[in-house]
Amino acid sequence: LSGNMQFSSQEGVLYSKDRRLLVKYPQGRRNIGYYLDDRTVDIAEGAFKNAGFLESITFSGSLVRIGKEAFKGCKKLSSAVIPANVKKICDGVFQDCEELENVMLPRSITEISDMTFSGCIRLSYVSIPNTVEKIGNGAFMMCRSLKSLNIQENVSYIGNNAFSGCSPDMEIIIRNNQYAADYCKAFGLKYKIV
Repeated sequence: LSGNMQFSSQEGVLYSKDRRLLVKYPQGRRNIGYYLDDRTVDIAEGAFKNAGFLESITFSGSLVRIGKEAFKGCKKLSSAVIPANVKKICDGVFQDCEELENVMLPRSITEISDMTFSGCIRLSYVSIPNTVEKIGNGAFMMCRSLKSLNIQENVSYIGNNAFSGCSPDMEIIIRNNQYAADYCKAFGLKYKIV
């Protein structure tokens, strides 16, 4: 790839020439951890999809966007700390990451997109920042290990099946949000107003 004008490769991982876009991480790459190049601002759609050996990912502080289904089906990925500059996490980013247990979301995001954590059966903790206004369709569907979830005052939309298939014991902690309380009532979800 040395003569290529558009792409470059770093240890078999495909980037744009300027390293601002991570294009593709090889599915069969056997490394259990990966550090993003510091220049990376964008992870392409499906970039890490079905990377079967990946257990941890260290994002660069420059990262702004994570593309659709970027980590879908990364069965061994266990945790993710999304950096502070990320403004957009697209649909299905962590869908079917069966070992994902905890996620830290930054205060820069306003939306948890459709199917973001769907099928994350071990997910036990997510802190939703108070900047979030929208929780998409199926966002936490089948998150059977999720014990509690905070919904703060700015959430004004919760999509269809956002929590379907979650544990019946899951409790939604609501802060100053009548819409969220009404949603929980309508769908028979356990909740507590604080």
